Amino acid sequence: MTGKSTYTEETIRDFLHILAQDTPLPAGGSIAALGGALAASFGIFLARLTLRHEKNPDRRKCFQELPNHLKLLSRKCLELMDKDVKAYDQVLQALRMPQTSDEEITIRKKTLSSARKMAFIVPFQVAQKGLEILRWSRELIESGYAVTLADVAVMTEMAFSCLKSGLWIAMANLSDIDDDDFTVRHVRLVKNIQTKGEKLYSDIQKDLQVSIPHF
Repeated sequence: MTGKSTYTEETIRDFLHILAQDTPLPAGGSIAALGGALAASFGIFLARLTLRHEKNPDRRKCFQELPNHLKLLSRKCLELMDKDVKAYDQVLQALRMPQTSDEEITIRKKTLSSARKMAFIVPFQVAQKGLEILRWSRELIESGYAVTLADVAVMTEMAFSCLKSGLWIAMANLSDIDDDDFTVRHVRLVKNIQTKGEKLYSDIQKDLQVSIPHF
């Protein structure tokens, strides 16, 4: 990093420079989380723009609350961006632990198992946030300001990318975990989120294609 305590404190230009280096960190989970933060923050703008034009009191109430929900999701995604770096760094440190005795081998195995589980959990949480943001993008499409629909489509794509990218990283890390109970349990959770996300994304795409028919 460029003297900052976390990657989220970097400028966009500096972060992109860091990302392009041939170092293991930051990695895919952080990029997925950043995509979620962008989607949520963009959604705040869209909700506020819609609120400016909305006259119905019930719908105004919905859009008055939406920015706070999305602000929380954006903040959580940024936290996960840094957590993913720390989680994967723990894996790298565990891999470097000595193996010159039975005791060291046992300690390394236990430490590596814990680190790999966290390296799964963090991007899985990123995917969960992506699903939440995707749900709010559906809300914007159903009740939002018509002029913003193309921008909501961008929010949708970013949120779905966050979800899918988080799951890709999570599943890759899950395959390295030597704990059958943990693996079986979490594969089911991953499949559940994947199914919900793909169904929601498909429904949103259909709604958008009605509003933007020539795409």
